[in-house]
Amino acid sequence: MLNPHLMKILTFTFFSSFLITSVFSQQQGTSFDEANRTKKAEFIYIYETLTHSEEYPNGLIYNNNGEFVGVLPTLVEAFEAYVKKEYGIIVTSKFINPATSFAGFLNEIKTSAGGVFGLSSISITDERKKQMSFSPTFLNNIDVMVTHKDVPTLTSLQTIDSEFKGKTAYSIPSTTYYHTIESLKKESFPSLVIKPVQTPIDVLNKASSDENSFGYVDFILYLRSLENRKSIKRHPIADVASDQYGIAMPLKSDWASIIKDFFDTGYLQSLDYRKAITNHIGNQALRMVK
Repeated sequence: MLNPHLMKILTFTFFSSFLITSVFSQQQGTSFDEANRTKKAEFIYIYETLTHSEEYPNGLIYNNNGEFVGVLPTLVEAFEAYVKKEYGIIVTSKFINPATSFAGFLNEIKTSAGGVFGLSSISITDERKKQMSFSPTFLNNIDVMVTHKDVPTLTSLQTIDSEFKGKTAYSIPSTTYYHTIESLKKESFPSLVIKPVQTPIDVLNKASSDENSFGYVDFILYLRSLENRKSIKRHPIADVASDQYGIAMPLKSDWASIIKDFFDTGYLQSLDYRKAITNHIGNQALRMVK
């Protein structure tokens, strides 16, 4: 049997090693300050696949047989070219997908440092801006309330408790969708039951198969549901049209001002960007560009 003193030493060593591993397991890209001195940078792009499937490609970012394609890979490729042109910095990059939940995905960005960028449909909110930095808006989104197609169209949020009586809301924790439903419950629907799911696709599948279910998805996914002839109805009175997507970075990232300068060049109005929107999302999404 180990003596108590040795046990304390081993315990201390274990927890010290655990803390050191935890601290250094964060993603570490090259800071702009270092890159500007060495003229080299490594960018780490953290992405998530929870909002994408073969049936419902989100168009923002997806892995196509080892090649990352979509609106966001097109955008960051242009940003890398800008960094090279303006500062002479040669960028190498890698894409990683470490998270199994949207909350975990956001946490990966929060706990990283340097040239790390979160690529997904990340809404810019005041609360998130306390924990992360953001690029300017690259796409304006509409959060759409969906139900089965046979559900009568909602006429007012003030009467949703009677019009949607007996229905259950499904949503993804740590998202703006979930916050919207929580606000709806507080303000107009106190008896509402909210059940967590993993992905917006889960919300869509539940709503299309069960008349007593509803939830929110983004406009892109709603468009995909129409293309796939899902039994889905949109309730326009419940649209949330103030949602804006941005590229997320660690809170103290010194790349935030550089990516803002890049956006200020007018890239979002360029032919290349608008072609990326059309090719990967569709013509209807052009009106979502800021």
